[in-house]
Amino acid sequence: MIVLSNIHKLYDGTSATTRSIHERVDLWIDEGTIKAVSPHNPARPQGSDVHRIDCATYTVTPGLIDCHGHVT
Repeated sequence: MIVLSNIHKLYDGTSATTRSIHERVDLWIDEGTIKAVSPHNPARPQGSDVHRIDCATYTVTPGLIDCHGHVT
């Protein structure tokens, strides 16, 4: 299992409002599937099968979206 831990900002892609932005959360991924999004908890137990990636300075967005645009 992979945990993107302490994500600075997570955009869930459900709308264009700030309700879709979550701060300081953990994203749990198992075999390529998102299993959970939970509030960050540094005391959460970690087994030998859990690989944590510190994302304290990162913004995470869904794949396959156009993050590049021009306002004209």
